[in-house]
Amino acid sequence: MGKGFIVIFGQHLRSSRKCVIVNIYSACSLREKKILWEEITGIKGASQELVWCLCGDFNAVRSRRERKGASSRGATASGQTSEIIGFNCFIDSNMLLDLPIVGKAYLYQKL
Repeated sequence: MGKGFIVIFGQHLRSSRKCVIVNIYSACSLREKKILWEEITGIKGASQELVWCLCGDFNAVRSRRERKGASSRGATASGQTSEIIGFNCFIDSNMLLDLPIVGKAYLYQKL
C-alpha cells in the first residue's frame, strides 16, 4: 500500500496463477502522480512473473482528446503535455494495456 493505491496479492483458484490487483486513486498534482507511477513501477518490477491488473482513477489521460474542456497550457507543438507523455511512458514501460471504455464514459463536472 502506498499513497494513492492499494495492492492485493492473490492466487487464481482454478489456474493457481499468482496475481496482483492494484486499486488506484491518484492525486491531481503532476508531482504526486509521478511518485505514484514510480512506486507502482518499482513494485511491478520486483514481481514480473505475476499477472497484474491495475484499475481505478489515475487522474490522467493518454491524449488531449480524452479530456473535455482542458486548457492547452504546457502542451508541446504536438499537443502533448508532460502529464500525457509521462502517463504514456508509465503504461508503455510497464507493458500495460489500456482497455477501452464500453458504454457511457465517466463524466466529472465542477460545481
